[in-house]
Formats: sequence, C-alpha cells, structure tokens
Amino acid sequence: MEIFVESPWVWIAITIFMLLVSYAFYVNDRNIKRLMIMLLTAAIILGGGLLLDYCVETDREKISVLLNQIAQALLDDDLEAVEQHLAPDAEYTRNLAAAGMAIAALTVAKVNDLQIDYNDATSPPTAVATFAGSFRGETKGGFYGKMPFAQIMKFEVLLEKNEGRWYVTDEFTYDPPVNGLPRRTP
Repeated sequence: MEIFVESPWVWIAITIFMLLVSYAFYVNDRNIKRLMIMLLTAAIILGGGLLLDYCVETDREKISVLLNQIAQALLDDDLEAVEQHLAPDAEYTRNLAAAGMAIAALTVAKVNDLQIDYNDATSPPTAVATFAGSFRGETKGGFYGKMPFAQIMKFEVLLEKNEGRWYVTDEFTYDPPVNGLPRRTP
C-alpha cells in the first residue's frame, strides 16, 4: 500500500480517471446533478489523497531526510551531528568522518540521484541507498596548504533501522574521484 503515499501522482491519476468517467456520464444523460456530485467526489478524493501523502512519512522519505541532514552537518563542520546518524557499531565510518572533517572544510555537500532499495524482510530492516554525492570545499592546510577542490562521487550505503530510526552502517562503497586526489577548481 506504499504506492498511495510514495507519490502524489497516484492520486492525481485517480482524479483524472474520475473526471473522465464523470464527463462520460454527463455526455450520456446530461444530468448536471450527477456531474456535480462526481466532481465533488473527485475533489474530495484528491484532497484526501494529497493530505495522506503529506502526513505519512515513508521509510524512503526518512532516509532521504537522513542523508540530507548528514550533508548539512558536513557543511556545518559538526562531527557530533554526523555521528548521531551513524550506527553504534559503525566505528570505521565514524573514524573516516572524523579524519575527513579534520582535513577539509566543505562549502557544498549535496545528495543527488538518490535511489533507495528497502528490505523489511531482514532483521533489523535494511535499505541500500545509491546516490551521487557532490562536494566542494577547501583543505584546512597541512602539508599542501589550503587547496580548493570539487568532487562528485558515487556512493552505495547500507542503512539499518533500529528503534524506529535509520542509521548509516560501516557497509558502504564509493567510487573515488579521478586519481583519488582532490581536483583543483578554476
């Protein structure tokens, strides 16, 4: 039944179908009262469906919000906020985030082309999020000094649901940028 809360287009399609049926009835018998009742019914169904879509937050929407919150925490250079979204046993990911945030400050961090495969047959429920992460920023100094960079990387991240919340695990893959080094921006 998730199809009814994943996208408003289902409700729009149902409404268009109802409008076509009501027009067909009107053409056949020219009964304006029946037409008005069917139009009102279509409007109520559309409004109720859109309200349902707005009020129900699906797991896919929760995962999308989680990844965008992580991106915002990276922009804010807030390691604690990033760690809140990591699974308790995700020590490798925690260390990788701390190391990355120690050497670079981001000005842009975006999640693009997000696709989520949800699996509630596992215990705990899991999901695989595949997306392109785009980053722009500057290294914080050190051996090479401050150096601006821009990267686009393809990620595949396994998430798990514990106590109603989604967490990023240690199981992820990503395609490194060209040469594995930050690319200079013009």
